[in-house]
Amino acid sequence: MYAWQEERPLVLKQYTPEMFFKYVCMLIGKEFNAEFYYIMKKNSCILRMFKYIVQIEKEEVERLQYKKPYALDKYLLEELKKQGLAFDINKSTYIECCYYEDEKKEVYDKNNTDLKFSEKFNISIPEGGLFYPCCGEDSYEPLYLFMDIISEFHFADSNKIILPHLECGVRRTSEERNSLENNIGTFNSKDVPFAVAMFNNKNFETMKSLEDSLLMNLEFIKFSDISNKEIWKTKYENNKKIEVYTHKYDGFLGIMSIEKISVFYYRGRNNRNKNATFNWFEEIAFNTVIDKLQDGGIIVTDGINPNEKDKDKSVIWNVLWKDENISFNYKNRKFSFIGELGRLLKVWKVEKIVMKMD
Repeated sequence: MYAWQEERPLVLKQYTPEMFFKYVCMLIGKEFNAEFYYIMKKNSCILRMFKYIVQIEKEEVERLQYKKPYALDKYLLEELKKQGLAFDINKSTYIECCYYEDEKKEVYDKNNTDLKFSEKFNISIPEGGLFYPCCGEDSYEPLYLFMDIISEFHFADSNKIILPHLECGVRRTSEERNSLENNIGTFNSKDVPFAVAMFNNKNFETMKSLEDSLLMNLEFIKFSDISNKEIWKTKYENNKKIEVYTHKYDGFLGIMSIEKISVFYYRGRNNRNKNATFNWFEEIAFNTVIDKLQDGGIIVTDGINPNEKDKDKSVIWNVLWKDENISFNYKNRKFSFIGELGRLLKVWKVEKIVMKMD
């Protein structure tokens, strides 16, 4: 494997769109042994090579960065080709990766990204719910990965939460869903044959607890605006019904309504929650999660710290975003790295350390 192939997953995760554009320009320039120039404008990026000029909006660069590993490379090559740059798509391993990415990744995807957690890891998960703060529209994958073994899912975001499209429809709801056209996941009627929205009785308890802790009246907040609840029937014999909650306020308000967390699922940065500003790897937030994470619980993360200024922060748990697949101890718990899952996700199992008596 070439160096540019080995480093691509890390580059995709840690580079900003501007840095990623420069990186791809460098690879293309090197491929054609040509001088190249990149220009960064306020809302666009420009590549100049030979007599050709390609301009692309920064938002499109970011979209392609998260669409597929070599999507931006292929886009720039195609634009250069339209302007007259001649090359054979079988010219080199790099060009082949850009044009045959789907074929080259087919076997890997089939053996890895399509596997559910229970299929990839033969370990039990304690009773509790999956908690995903700052989720944005990124709700399909955690449901797909854990729907057969977890019965309670909590998605929290103060900006916008959109759940996957269900072929069976959802009764008694007016909530916006992901559409079939946006190609980010849908559940067919075989997987989820029935779904209904219900009033979340926990909203009252959450509000009362918050008022008691803040010593103030929060009557200006409607109960129905705190969170929504849906019940889905599933095809899984051992998990025939799941509850799906969407918490519309800050994640801390959402976590108050969760008694036990079995899976903490967190993508530091992706194209569906790019507006997230809160960092759940900060000490207070992380400790809050750990306190509710059950013994033997799971942390699933993409290894990205959403705050660039904190990426080099010296804390014990920084291996969660430093691309270091090592185990560590924190708060009398052992965090054991157990492998990778889904789209560039890494998995840690968290177990309480039992002190042996002499």
